[in-house]
Amino acid sequence: MMTPILLQASRLALRDFKSTDLEAVHAYAKDERVVVHQEWGSNSLEQTRSFVESCADEPSHPVRCSFNLAVVLEDGSLIGGCLAAVDAEGYAAEIGFSFHPNYWGKGYA
Repeated sequence: MMTPILLQASRLALRDFKSTDLEAVHAYAKDERVVVHQEWGSNSLEQTRSFVESCADEPSHPVRCSFNLAVVLEDGSLIGGCLAAVDAEGYAAEIGFSFHPNYWGKGYA
């Protein structure tokens, strides 16, 4: 198993998702305002569960091309997620983020 990712900044941290993040992720993944410009959502609870489980499994991949990371505050509150992914050939990449609306406009993105 690969070492889990933890990137620490002064106001927040990026870390690998855990299965226990389900409720916090679903709080924003079900919100129409959050997903209006996304290719996914608004999510059902089962869709969010599938996403979180898939993300929590990412560190176990021997060659990791996708980095879905939870955005958490100093107190551990999960406020959103970010993505950095590269295709298998290394010719295309994708980055993005989604935050709970309560944390919009606060300079986290």
